Amino acid sequence: MQLAKLDTMTTHVQSVTANVANLATVVSAAAANPLVKVAAFTYGVRRAAAARRQADTDREVRATLKEQRRARRGAH
Repeated sequence: MQLAKLDTMTTHVQSVTANVANLATVVSAAAANPLVKVAAFTYGVRRAAAARRQADTDREVRATLKEQRRARRGAH
């Protein structure tokens, strides 16, 4: 009799454990999807900002070099 009760309780515990594991998987997937999107968006914004800064720096360097060439031509 006690063994049958223990077997029934073990079966119920297994069922509850499986349900909790499934629920944790669903919650994890639901939470992860928006987080991945936010992380990807943030990465894209950082890349765009870095590219913009690099373009500004390149433009300043070209302008400086052009100015230096003009100054050398004017000196000769």
